[in-house]
Amino acid sequence: MKRKILIITLLLAALPLSSCFYYAPSYVKYNDVKYKTGWYAYGGKSKKDYFICGIPPMHEEPLFTKNRYQFWSTTEFTFEFLYGEFDESLVWGPKVYVAEDKYEEAKSYYHDKTNFEYYIGTRFGEEVEIPITDTGEIAVVDYAIESIMEGIKTEKVKTKDDMDIHNLTCFRRSKDGLLMTYKEELVIYKETVYDLGVVNGADNTWVLHDLKENGKALYQIFAKNNLI
Repeated sequence: MKRKILIITLLLAALPLSSCFYYAPSYVKYNDVKYKTGWYAYGGKSKKDYFICGIPPMHEEPLFTKNRYQFWSTTEFTFEFLYGEFDESLVWGPKVYVAEDKYEEAKSYYHDKTNFEYYIGTRFGEEVEIPITDTGEIAVVDYAIESIMEGIKTEKVKTKDDMDIHNLTCFRRSKDGLLMTYKEELVIYKETVYDLGVVNGADNTWVLHDLKENGKALYQIFAKNNLI
């Protein structure tokens, strides 16, 4: 009997937490048209989605609701989209849906880097965005954006004071303003740009992830634009 009471008690305690776990539907239907999401995962080594930057939080009534997701529509971008957000979300981070017959076209468009513009800048305190248009410099910035920590040679630095911390960032944003991806926490060490890792507790050193030859080239780009 005590065991049954314990199980019931645990189940009741878990109920309030169940609302914390929710999933956006993979597709919805609106006006007899099927809309799908998932087309803006850009893949590559990082295998992550683009960040939705062009849609402001909504304060008007949604068109409809599905699975506690509220949906609105927009025609302000390259394609007509629906976008949805969980009705209790504390942070605005919508999922974007495109008509099924436009799915592959939208995926191809936003996977084509020529439909993006590149920037360098700073992200904390006073934010700065400087466009990069030179083809060679774009390649360097793009490498920094795409870089990942696994398998990259590292430098170990004894203290944070040995580094020049400038809160530097590289990012690319679609020309229609909908999507972006970025690399933050770039730091300077010995006139080279590194991706800032974490402190190594074993010997209390900071780990800096190498951007290979692009680290020195990126340093020159930041210096040329008076960011360092």
